[in-house]
Amino acid sequence: MVTSHKKKLFKPREACVYLHGDDYTEGDRNRLYRMIKNKEITSVTLGSRYFIPAWQLEKLVNAD
Repeated sequence: MVTSHKKKLFKPREACVYLHGDDYTEGDRNRLYRMIKNKEITSVTLGSRYFIPAWQLEKLVNAD
């Protein structure tokens, strides 16, 4: 569960590893960016970089 994780914000690549493991695909990463773009998940933008809050990843994991 993400709440026990010390990180508060994840880079998209880190979020993919958390959600899909080290063998995530480019499609998994593209899907994450598409979800950010379509505002289906909450993200924080600093300049041109995106960060996904840990609570949002927890919500995705528990949605199944």
